[in-house]
Amino acid sequence: MSEVKRSVRGYHPLRDQGPDPKFIVGAFDFETAGLGGKLLAASWYVSGMFQAEVITGEPEEIIDELLLVFMTKPGIRWYAHNAQYDWRYLIDILLENYSDSIEFAMRTESDVFMIKTADFEMVDSFALWPHSLKKFAETFTPELPKLEIDIENFDPTNPDHLAYAARDSEILVKALIRFDEIIYKLFGVHVAYTLAATAIKAWRAKIDRSYFNPENIDTFVRSAYFGGAVQGRFGEAIYRNLKTYDINSSYPYVMREFGVPFGSYSKVNYVVKGNLGIYRVLVESPEDVVFPILPKRVFTGEVGHIVWPRGRFETTVTNVEIEFALEHGYKLLEVREGVIFNERIYPFDDLVTFCEQTRKEYKGTAFEQVVKLIQNSVYGKYGTRKERCRIFVPKEDEDYIGASQWGTSEKLWIKKEHDENILALPQWAVFITAYARIHLLRNIYNLGVENVIYCDTDSITTRADLDPELIGEDYGQFKLEKIWDSFRVIAPKVYVGSLASGELSGAVKGLPKAKIGQVGYEKLFEQGQISVELCVLPSFKTFIKGNTSTKIMQRESTNIENSSSWKLDEGIIRPIKIMEA
Repeated sequence: MSEVKRSVRGYHPLRDQGPDPKFIVGAFDFETAGLGGKLLAASWYVSGMFQAEVITGEPEEIIDELLLVFMTKPGIRWYAHNAQYDWRYLIDILLENYSDSIEFAMRTESDVFMIKTADFEMVDSFALWPHSLKKFAETFTPELPKLEIDIENFDPTNPDHLAYAARDSEILVKALIRFDEIIYKLFGVHVAYTLAATAIKAWRAKIDRSYFNPENIDTFVRSAYFGGAVQGRFGEAIYRNLKTYDINSSYPYVMREFGVPFGSYSKVNYVVKGNLGIYRVLVESPEDVVFPILPKRVFTGEVGHIVWPRGRFETTVTNVEIEFALEHGYKLLEVREGVIFNERIYPFDDLVTFCEQTRKEYKGTAFEQVVKLIQNSVYGKYGTRKERCRIFVPKEDEDYIGASQWGTSEKLWIKKEHDENILALPQWAVFITAYARIHLLRNIYNLGVENVIYCDTDSITTRADLDPELIGEDYGQFKLEKIWDSFRVIAPKVYVGSLASGELSGAVKGLPKAKIGQVGYEKLFEQGQISVELCVLPSFKTFIKGNTSTKIMQRESTNIENSSSWKLDEGIIRPIKIMEA
């Protein structure tokens, strides 16, 4: 047995919260001639106004008047919901007038959530409330419901249509203010620009110590970061008399109950019992595995995707997953490298318990919705990479080094830059997601894998009844979500069935439910595949220089036969088989 080599790396503390002032909320919204069509009107509203203003006229006149409002009302955070739609009508003039000062804040290479100039800033409220404006109103401004008109035929001379436009801006301001007021009442902080950043502020308001991030093992740790388990008995079989059980707040539950690694770390080449650890291992699964326990990341070029294989393969996983896999027939053939941590801590106890109690106390109210968003948004922030995408207008020759042109713009370039100030603790995200998968899989194996038809992250569809002691309202317990008369699982996140009520229900990843309807579900149940017609706008990266026209396209549901994770083997769709040395 090799000696464990202790290696304590440099640490740096998380930053203080700093001042957290309130801000003035403003909102604007564009109305167009169909999706991506000519700009017909703009509404705007600022907290405290008697009513929203609506600007009409030619597109250039509308934009000029709205920008004048922005410039003459300093100190306002201007929100638009799904702002990347509205911004496409502003971006050219912004680049023309603010090329020296314009800044973009991004979550991904194509997802911009804030644009700031020397005179004003604009924010996408969808980054805070990732649902429709209609639901925003229903949750926070029920006295101010979203109006209904034939939006595809917006008429700037119709008073009802102008009232619709004005209402949208008023809803957004008042809903954001109430959202912020609830956040402040519950957690003592105001909203940040994104939901994840707001959740971190809320968590930090509930702790009384600083936490630290070890350097130098970031890449290795991230190789063990996987998402939820989505597995099932895919194919043409139709199952009868099933039940779907959902776990109550699965991620918050494991965050509180099982803790996360902390402290100095050591590099090892064997599994150390009693320590939380991450290991790169060669393993072998049972040949007949139906619901695999250990995931693997497979790369095609630089693009990686997750598979749940059987056979003999290398992967990087936590000790939690290894231990559970060994209990169910997996063999550990070799430990190729590993890292263990000397402490286990429970930094989310107070936050999760507070959220659970608050949700019970305010069930069915806006307070419950806010708490649910916060608790579910904390863990993912720790998995972020310490790099930012920066969009900018190059000014000197060296600005082009390491950068590439962004979208169809002739002026904007993009560059990835390391940012040590990003608060990332990937080992926390790794263990939170691992514990959530094992909590799900443990219940699947306890039910008997022969009884389970499908699972997806925090739900199990099964022919067996769950132990009544596991059912309840507490976090980590299960609730009976659906009772199926018939059920067919076609591919990961593609399933359909008939409920006890007689209604058809299901899910098709990438296809909106409104476009599927009962007729679509019937076809999916009978044929295993459907396609729907979608109206699609160009991506935000390509809208510059007037590229706003929509495209009509047919989008098909996923077919398991094209899957890289599951293959037809002896007449049965099974996890792919891998045989590595």
